[in-house]
Amino acid sequence: MWPAFAVNRHLVPADPVRMDVAQIAKRLGRIISTMSVAIRAALFIALYLAITGLAAIGDSEGGANIGLGLLVFALNFLVALAWGARDGSVMPLWRVVVVWIAVALIVGVLTTAMFQMPPLGFDASVFASDLREVMPVTAGLIALPAIGAGAITAFARRVPAS
Repeated sequence: MWPAFAVNRHLVPADPVRMDVAQIAKRLGRIISTMSVAIRAALFIALYLAITGLAAIGDSEGGANIGLGLLVFALNFLVALAWGARDGSVMPLWRVVVVWIAVALIVGVLTTAMFQMPPLGFDASVFASDLREVMPVTAGLIALPAIGAGAITAFARRVPAS
């Protein structure tokens, strides 16, 4: 019998006889997947906030900064591409797809909501319009390169070296 103080209540129940190794691995997989999504989404949100914060410091006129928008798109694309390639080399492809779709949806919705920040006020019709038009672009710039690179590296991992 395992001592009660050595049991992590999230992974192993108090009575380990009731749960086999497969069930423990399934619970651990859920925890890791949730953390994977949270860490990736937090990085993209922090990247977005850092770039827009730097732009706000240098922009006294308050106009549209097309170059900054392209920089945000390029950085999202490149970070997702690199991280997706890394994930494809260590995760099964189905997991890469699930993680990156979840990250893309979370980041897409949150960055769209950031357009509705307090200085401008919240307008439900503008937010709904942005969800239809801006969120798919943001989500696509994250999910597509990550899943594509993950698929390539997952396939390369399966192909035997000749």
